[in-house]
Amino acid sequence: MAPEFREADKDNELYNGDCVEMYLSPRVGSMDRVHAVVAPGMDPKHPDLRLWVNDLRQKKGLKRVELTVEAARTKLDGGYLLEARLP
Repeated sequence: MAPEFREADKDNELYNGDCVEMYLSPRVGSMDRVHAVVAPGMDPKHPDLRLWVNDLRQKKGLKRVELTVEAARTKLDGGYLLEARLP
């Protein structure tokens, strides 16, 4: 039996459904971080991969670094393979 995927309806709430969450920070415990959430597009209601990025960086030096998060997904039997590229 294939798994049943359920993904959030709103992009800014992707973390409330099937997703992959990633955090990027200069060190463990840092409040200067980026929170990226990828919904893989396995839910029949949401067939496309969706990405939501919450930029929580506070330091000016970190904010000058361009923030580009990319993700790609391949559907597999019973699941998916997800790749992500962070700055």
